[in-house]
Amino acid sequence: MAEALTVQAEICAKYQFCAADGEALAPPYFDNVSREYCGKLSYLGSTHYERMRCCGYDPQKRLFGCPIEVKQPYGFGAAHFPGSHEYVLTCVDLGAGLTPVALDDVHLANAVSGSPDWYFAVIARANERLAGQRLDGRTLRARSILSWGLVPTGCNYSPIWGNAIDYQIRLDP
Repeated sequence: MAEALTVQAEICAKYQFCAADGEALAPPYFDNVSREYCGKLSYLGSTHYERMRCCGYDPQKRLFGCPIEVKQPYGFGAAHFPGSHEYVLTCVDLGAGLTPVALDDVHLANAVSGSPDWYFAVIARANERLAGQRLDGRTLRARSILSWGLVPTGCNYSPIWGNAIDYQIRLDP
């Protein structure tokens, strides 16, 4: 784990300039961009290649669904395996601040033909911390973090390529 964190820190330092793409130029523009998201846009890295506009939770199935909009036909690796991964970490406030409750990914590769926009989805099963909660109608604060190529390491992770959104989930019976 320590080695993975070191490698991620080196990659973040090397490619920090990528976080300054067109959607993250200035705070007033950030406010306009955030209207395109179903929750509160809490972090915006480079979204030139992909972005996640919203996520939702199915409390009966204990699944999060996060559509990923792919905006470029390239940049994901070869048109066939190995390609690369889009990771989504979801955190929920169960009363003591945000805690990780779901992590999964979707595999992507460069397009063979056609042009975007394409949509993929990361479907992640809630871990026992959330899945064990009573379905009593409570509303909880959630944050989902999209990160291309690097697994998010915590609930305050700031991806170079991707974004984070805050939203509400409800534990309906």
